Amino acid sequence: MNTKDMIMDSAIKLFLKDGFANVSNAKILEKSNVGSGTIYYHFTNKDDLITSVLDKYVLEMLTKRLDIIKSYSGDSHSTLEFLYRQMIGCDSKKEPYFVLVDSEDYSFKKVILLACEGIQKYESVNRKYNEFNDALIEYIAEYINTGKEKGEIRDDLTSQELSYLIQSNLNGVFFMSIIQDNLNLNEIIESNVKNVWEFIKANEN
Repeated sequence: MNTKDMIMDSAIKLFLKDGFANVSNAKILEKSNVGSGTIYYHFTNKDDLITSVLDKYVLEMLTKRLDIIKSYSGDSHSTLEFLYRQMIGCDSKKEPYFVLVDSEDYSFKKVILLACEGIQKYESVNRKYNEFNDALIEYIAEYINTGKEKGEIRDDLTSQELSYLIQSNLNGVFFMSIIQDNLNLNEIIESNVKNVWEFIKANEN
């Protein structure tokens, strides 16, 4: 692992534990075991380090999840459930998945909570997150169009209407799962997928 990656790995572990404000550059240097001034060789300042960490561990991770979804092959109903599980961080029917940081597992929820702070504070992070959401809604629209062509999804509503319905419901479940600790995430996903599917599926004649 190169020095820059070592610094970012150490930084996100500290940020996940203590938050952005409570982690000094000195703490990051100590944890990453690099010399004084090394941070400023690789990063302009602490904000540059934070945005780089969020790019690597959040935005790239979300983009990879979307790539996995795009590669999935199945009927419209199974694809819908796969979409929910991948984007909400519960791609197994038993446990939410974890984010790997230097061979250590961190919960998807903790990483996303950290990202929410960065999205609010940093324009570049906010812009990239919006670009990701644009790519997600574009994929959902393609999913709807494909489902209509197969006769699996109703065609009496526009693809845009159905896409916004799915994305708004998906985002609602996503943030519920982050904010509330007492939810059975699998039950919530199954219930929402069932209800959304009942609304968007083609009528059986």
